[in-house]
Amino acid sequence: MISQKYKVVQYILFKFFLKFVEQAIKNRKLFVLDYYEPFMTYLTKINDLPSTEAYATRTFLILKEDGTLKPIAIELSKPYICPCGLELVETTVVLPADKGVKSTIWQLAKAHVNVNDTSYHELISHWYIYITTQSVRNIHMQTCLFMLYEI
Repeated sequence: MISQKYKVVQYILFKFFLKFVEQAIKNRKLFVLDYYEPFMTYLTKINDLPSTEAYATRTFLILKEDGTLKPIAIELSKPYICPCGLELVETTVVLPADKGVKSTIWQLAKAHVNVNDTSYHELISHWYIYITTQSVRNIHMQTCLFMLYEI
């Protein structure tokens, strides 16, 4: 009997949450910070290192009335190889919590998001700027040399 009640409550909460998400999308108040694709290809090698556990993250944020973004869920994903040899993805969704172990897990999930954000900024954004700058510099040098040669 208790499990039936639990299923009903779970269904009601799911329907409420689904309606909440649909309304947030409609009102353009739901945002996703997605680091899944940039990091997933590297995680197998990273997690093969001893005592290392890294995740690719997706963070779902809601725009509050005061203009700030509040995280409402964090998805942690990491690849693993099953005994049959297939590479699969293990995904865990972490929700905000204020007390106990769930609060600690929430804080750790936020730390993984911060690591992904910093790593993306430092490694990908800066590398792209460096490559672009070098390309522009080389093109500029070639153009200058060509112009000098023509004179």
